[in-house]
Amino acid sequence: MTLPKRDVSVPPEAKKSSRQRHRTYRKERGFFGQRRPKEEDEKKGKDGEKHKARQSLPYYLRRYFRTLARFKGLVSILVVLGIVNIVFRAILPWTSKFMIDYVLVRGELMLLFGTCAVLFTIALADILVASVTDYTSRLLSSKLRINIRRRMINHMQVMPLDKLDKLKTGGVISRLEGDANSFSDLLHEGLLTPLSGLLMFIIAIGSLCLISKAVTLVCFCLCMVLFMLCYFTFNTMRPLFRDIREDVAKISGKLAETFGGIRVVRVFGRESHESRDFVTSHHLVLRKDLHTAGLSIGMHRSFWFVYWCMNIAIWGVAGFMVIRHQSMTIGDVVVFVRFIHWFFQPVFMIMHSLSHLQNSIACAERIYDLLDEEVALKDSEDAKPVSALTSGLKFDGVHFAYEPEKPVLKGVSFDIPAGQTVALVGPSGAGKSTVTNLLVRFYDVNDGEVMLDGTDVRQFKINDYRSMFSLVLQDVFLFDGTVTDNITYSQPDASEEAVVAAAKASCAHEFIEEFPDTYDTIIGERGVKLSGGQKQRISLARAILRDPEILILDEATSSLDSESEALIQEALKTILRDRTTLVIAHRLSTIMDADKIVVLEDGEIVEEGPHEELLQRRGKYYDMFTKQMEKTRDSNVWLDWVDDGSPSDTDAGGETGGTAS
Repeated sequence: MTLPKRDVSVPPEAKKSSRQRHRTYRKERGFFGQRRPKEEDEKKGKDGEKHKARQSLPYYLRRYFRTLARFKGLVSILVVLGIVNIVFRAILPWTSKFMIDYVLVRGELMLLFGTCAVLFTIALADILVASVTDYTSRLLSSKLRINIRRRMINHMQVMPLDKLDKLKTGGVISRLEGDANSFSDLLHEGLLTPLSGLLMFIIAIGSLCLISKAVTLVCFCLCMVLFMLCYFTFNTMRPLFRDIREDVAKISGKLAETFGGIRVVRVFGRESHESRDFVTSHHLVLRKDLHTAGLSIGMHRSFWFVYWCMNIAIWGVAGFMVIRHQSMTIGDVVVFVRFIHWFFQPVFMIMHSLSHLQNSIACAERIYDLLDEEVALKDSEDAKPVSALTSGLKFDGVHFAYEPEKPVLKGVSFDIPAGQTVALVGPSGAGKSTVTNLLVRFYDVNDGEVMLDGTDVRQFKINDYRSMFSLVLQDVFLFDGTVTDNITYSQPDASEEAVVAAAKASCAHEFIEEFPDTYDTIIGERGVKLSGGQKQRISLARAILRDPEILILDEATSSLDSESEALIQEALKTILRDRTTLVIAHRLSTIMDADKIVVLEDGEIVEEGPHEELLQRRGKYYDMFTKQMEKTRDSNVWLDWVDDGSPSDTDAGGETGGTAS
């Protein structure tokens, strides 16, 4: 048979070089990046995440200052030291005037030594204050980084799972590392630099007015031109830096994805494609970065040109006043020129830190976007602790949907009696895993109730309630650590004997003992050094060690070979005895001993009852069971069932799938 030709054409965008992509970007956004699509705030960002509507700069600065308020002691010390440092520096120009007009001109030798001693003392004090300021600033920056990373991690741990699933790995890493570092830079660019600049500006105006009010007024008007240039630069650079940060996050995510699936990449020979795509993406970011740098450098040099023109003009005016009118002394001119530099230095400081400030603001936006995401579930004000399980769990008329108009569960009602094992079966997409999510309160129901001993689970404290459960998933997640670290994750204070007992119960002890370092063996990230079956058994040992009141097994033996599965099934008979258990299984042969089997289809319960009873009904469960037996040729199970006297297809007149009356 000849397969139809598959369209393997490369999308036009993928064929473009980084230069062509950047030209397209420039055309869409404009030379200064000023044209952002109106609907962009509602679209997914380039790191694959949704961003909320952009807020103004004062909004993010206010939030940043509220974060700084957590460290008001260090901030106060830093501000006071900064003021003292500027005051010391403000004394120096006046000391220079005194040195020229009263010491050098008059030839006072004793005053010369005294003035030099004062200057040395001021310089020494300035160095000491500056050193303490730098150390305090470094300490505060470190505390800010740790604080914002802790807040992001804590918040992500309580975000809704559907929102968390949409976060790209690269976006998360970019926020926790690069964005957090730039966030701490706001301490300098958003607080210390403006505060120092404002104080210097005030001191400069006061000092200049004492010498010449007319020249000061001219300088003030010219300075406003530079401030307008800074304002234009600030508004221009912000969207450009935001785009660059999003592109960097996208690259980080792609890199993590590539190395996470390196086996797939190698099998299909896509190494060169991935390398080429990585280089092209980096070149695009480089071009955007160079474009931004070009704008920044051009504006910065324009500022310097204007500054030097004004400096020359001021020297000319001051020199004219000294020579023709003698209304200023040489010392006055020196002080005036020194404070002219102070007059314009705040603008210099803003221009110098502008790119850093824009980058820091872009990072703050991304961080606060994440922190503004809603929390999944919260304890109610009257939430109470959980007592020991007595009667069991119950779903009562439960309706649930992850997205509006797309119901997953439709009026589901069933109970899990205490001490019994209930199995949940059904085709893919029937809602089995959703039942698990609701049971452990990863989500709350839209309608109906999930009850524990007759009480709605929403009335219990979330952490207390979840402490009753252990969960073994089909997609096993193990941490990069030792075997012991992973087994004791559910019970950190467990003894060595308890760990070994849990491993034996899950049939993991034998292969663990074969490792060179046995239980101290490092298993690698996500358990990469283990086989699928070994990971599954360690995951099961982790759940067993907790000795939970309620155990949930979601395809817990799916990755095991027949021999290992048989061993674990035998071990589970002891583990599950008198323990409340929910089992989700695809292999129906593994749940025949369950006290009750619930069959889900399209979000509704179509059958429930013990294995034998459901087979007698010849309904949905019967169809599923017989099809599996035919596929697996599990003759022992099939013959055992027939030998027990159960009716065969022939006895029923060949009606497969009928419903017993």
